[in-house]
Amino acid sequence: MTEAVLRLVLRSLAIALVISAILDPVFTRVTNERAIVAVQRAEDLDDATAAAVRRTLEDRFDVIDGPFAAAAATVVIGPRQVQTGIPSPGPVFAVVDTNAQAALSILVFFPPRTAALDAALPLNIGLGVPVGSAGPLALSAVHEGVTLDSISVTLDSIAGTVAGAQRLVESALTIVPTTVGVWPLRIRAVLTSTGVTAEYDLVVEVTDQRSAVLFFDRRPSYQSTFVRRAVEADARFRVTHRVLTAREASRGTGSPPSSLADAAALDVFDVVVIGAPDALTVADRAAVDRFLRERGGSVVLLQDSLSNATPLRALTGVPSWRDVRGSYDARTLTEAEVRLPVSRIAVPTARPAGSRILVVATVAGAERATMVPALWSSSVGQGQLFVSGLLDQWRFRDEPGVEFSQFWPAVIAEAASTVIEPIEPVSVPQLVTTGALVPLTFWLRDGAGTGALPPVVVVSDSGRRVDSLPVIADPRADRWHALWRVPSTPGAFELQFTTGLSTRRVPGLAVPAIRRDGALDPARRLRWITASGGVEVGPDDIESLPGAISRAIGSPAQQLPWYPMRSPWWIVPFALLLGAEWWLRRRQALP
Repeated sequence: MTEAVLRLVLRSLAIALVISAILDPVFTRVTNERAIVAVQRAEDLDDATAAAVRRTLEDRFDVIDGPFAAAAATVVIGPRQVQTGIPSPGPVFAVVDTNAQAALSILVFFPPRTAALDAALPLNIGLGVPVGSAGPLALSAVHEGVTLDSISVTLDSIAGTVAGAQRLVESALTIVPTTVGVWPLRIRAVLTSTGVTAEYDLVVEVTDQRSAVLFFDRRPSYQSTFVRRAVEADARFRVTHRVLTAREASRGTGSPPSSLADAAALDVFDVVVIGAPDALTVADRAAVDRFLRERGGSVVLLQDSLSNATPLRALTGVPSWRDVRGSYDARTLTEAEVRLPVSRIAVPTARPAGSRILVVATVAGAERATMVPALWSSSVGQGQLFVSGLLDQWRFRDEPGVEFSQFWPAVIAEAASTVIEPIEPVSVPQLVTTGALVPLTFWLRDGAGTGALPPVVVVSDSGRRVDSLPVIADPRADRWHALWRVPSTPGAFELQFTTGLSTRRVPGLAVPAIRRDGALDPARRLRWITASGGVEVGPDDIESLPGAISRAIGSPAQQLPWYPMRSPWWIVPFALLLGAEWWLRRRQALP
């Protein structure tokens, strides 16, 4: 090849590079993305094992300390029982010494997050006792050094199942919180014969907050009046009511809305109880339907007469009603001894699909009688609709053995318990260790907020704002996440998540260390690990973890776009080509 031809080739290649940079071509390359693995400790005990796990995994995965909702897999160090605070749906792996000596252990079943002021709070306790242990076991609940409740469990007289080297027994304690605020509790178990002790820490938010209930009657109704009086006597509720006594006149207590048609005014209530629902207007029905579907509230219809009015049929989804008369005894399906006599019942000819019967009625004294639904509930959007067909049950409220004043507050309490809050904590621990990195996950009700989500605000026990956490939205899972580094100073805190006009406050406590000596049911723990797709490994077999995780989650190849001319390094071959072409011209003394 002559130098003239070589110069032409070099010049052409340089021009081709410039043209390629202008056209910005795209190619496809195949790559394997590093998966995210979350490593969390079930107990704040084994730092060396946790560090070894992280070192082993870092060569193949991106490792994050603590639970992480978007993790492909989670490794838990030393889980002594099933863990419920793992937000990731991926497989769970456990590093646990399965040959460890069985010891006394505690587990609080479904630990409560909140408790009512001056109300009894039961704590269901599971105890893991080494097989062969005998004698009494002292079980107590302690709050700030004060024993609130204690019992002596005689192991010789209590039956229990055996799992591995432990005998599992169940017991219960009851506390009565007397002040509002965050209550730290320590459950302590002591084997009297050996002095072996186990402890379990938890916190409970004690509140005097009551459910807001609105009674609204478009005309005076005896059934609604006597139900309201029973509910007003219950400390769990804050009752507001309005009764329309004439077209332009009404009476009531509190600050009730002037009309059910005022949809925005209903949003401040948890439960709306409607007396004389046959008098509902079309506008009332539309507002109540919105309250159910969008607010996620509960509505209770107290019928006192038979009616096939269009708004009532549209709201309940019942095409028509029939009047059943006679001497009936109504009873709940959960409590066989509730006596509710009634002589008239409005029975739906058809109920909405998925509705749930709460109370049935049968002919009094009859051995075999057809049961008819007297009170039922159904889902309407995000809310719950409760419909009572007990038309004249109020007439029998003072008969001996009739539990009118206990039954109806229980119904309203159940309705209030189904109310969906605008903001619900999904994974927000109330007891954390100082200095820990804690993931927070919230669920936001549809329509509860618009626009950009504000940050999660962390407030100290003195009311001082100490932190502001950015929120990461995950619309696929309908979740919102934040990460919080707990301060190194122990004390109470409050997390505030706000959207629109709604704010959810979650108080908690930061402590130097958490004691949870729970080693219950290793077989159940293994089933939990296996069902998630993970495996258990011992502390001496940590090197097998990366391979086990890779087999469980796979390493899917991804086809990613590649834009070579967007890299600044294309300038290097371009400069070399121009330099070589210039050097050849200089050799021949060409311009």
